[in-house]
Amino acid sequence: MLIKNLFKPMLPLVLAALAAGAHTAHAGEVEDTIADKLTAAIPGLKISDVRKSEAEGLYEVYSNNGDTIFTTADGQYLLTGDLLKVTANGIANISEQGRASQRAQTMDEFGDEG
Repeated sequence: MLIKNLFKPMLPLVLAALAAGAHTAHAGEVEDTIADKLTAAIPGLKISDVRKSEAEGLYEVYSNNGDTIFTTADGQYLLTGDLLKVTANGIANISEQGRASQRAQTMDEFGDEG
């Protein structure tokens, strides 16, 4: 009880110091870090897009090899394969939905010329 009473008046100062020292990544900073780290680690890899995944804590990386790579925000851990989600209607392939969206975008870029 004595220790609690001693530190209680200091709590606002501690919280203010923590908030001042906190670092929040700017939009695009995490994605750029991931892209830089992976292209340095995998020769020949060309990354077309990095975005937050629907799965909290993961990022999706789209590249020239056609595989979707999932990575942590620091780019340290990688997973490959499809991300599946349990829904009220069964299992949804989130990765395939993303690939379908990218294919549609590519087709739209060609327009009537394709």
